[in-house]
Amino acid sequence: DTSGRAYAWGDNLYNQLGMSGTTPRLVPTLVPGSPSFMKLGVMPDSTSSYAITPSRQGFAWGRNYSGQLGIGSATPTGGTVGGVSTPTHMKGGLYSEIHGFGNRSVMLTTSGTVLSAGEQPGGQASSPVALPTGGLRFTTLGVDNHIVGVALDGTVYTWGSNEEGERGDGTFRTAYLQTPWQVKSGGIPVRANRVFAGDRYTLALNGGRILDFHVFVARSA
Repeated sequence: DTSGRAYAWGDNLYNQLGMSGTTPRLVPTLVPGSPSFMKLGVMPDSTSSYAITPSRQGFAWGRNYSGQLGIGSATPTGGTVGGVSTPTHMKGGLYSEIHGFGNRSVMLTTSGTVLSAGEQPGGQASSPVALPTGGLRFTTLGVDNHIVGVALDGTVYTWGSNEEGERGDGTFRTAYLQTPWQVKSGGIPVRANRVFAGDRYTLALNGGRILDFHVFVARSA
């Protein structure tokens, strides 16, 4: 509501509503004990919930099997239902964006660095760890199995999986890329102010034009 209080309803099997027990809530219900939030975030295939307060503190609740909530622990360690039932402060600093995808979260800090918790290419982390970006800082991100970001100079970078060309580097079904690659179209760096990572595709918005990175290379739509 206008005071920043969070409401939730529907399935609560993994405590993704921020409420104890696993009983569904059939009407909008106030998330108990939550601070005032300015942003809430969930992903369609995720049962973890994320929020940012006006002071840019991150909070998370719900499924935490792989430590994706970034609260310093993985809970439960072996169960199939249940999770963290109350909004819990995330570690790692101050955030401008938090993205959840499956058993992983990716966070953009207010200084433009990129952190991640949960499943990682080399294991898992229950506290946010810095992703290698070669010193790049970003203003916004899009997250799926791959990551797309807008750097401080407005150019677009992608990294992660590349099953169907979503990285926009002219290839597909290539190895997971650990560090950002600058997306180019006709040899010129692509610029954008908004980016979106979908299921094996990427969109970027630049001055009202949508660029689609899918199958092969970036191309104007």
